[in-house]
Amino acid sequence: MSKILENYMNKLFNKEEVQEQGGIVALMSITSLVGTALQLYQTFVTKKEGFCDNREGLEKSICLLDIKIEATKVYLGQLKSNINSCSKTNDPDKCKEKIGEKIKIISDRLTALERKSYEYKRQLRGA
Repeated sequence: MSKILENYMNKLFNKEEVQEQGGIVALMSITSLVGTALQLYQTFVTKKEGFCDNREGLEKSICLLDIKIEATKVYLGQLKSNINSCSKTNDPDKCKEKIGEKIKIISDRLTALERKSYEYKRQLRGA
């Protein structure tokens, strides 16, 4: 397994061609691309959550939702950007398919968050 990891790291950092390793390298590359985007999302949310500390109730919920919406948009942007890196994997089509699936899931989640935020804001205006 260490040879596979070594080849993967060489490809990742030196952009050298990697010998076919039974799809493990391609899977690691896809996981790395998605993981990088997820880490960006988590860091974004963690750093911004403090902005909502001085709010309570529905206002705090709206604030946190707005942060998650913004972070989700960043996450989607990173995933869409990462799809271009699929050409460097052993199986570019599979990579694009997997990241495309993740983009669809995150897009659906974004729509749900936006809908929820809209409802909360409507409740706040009506209160």
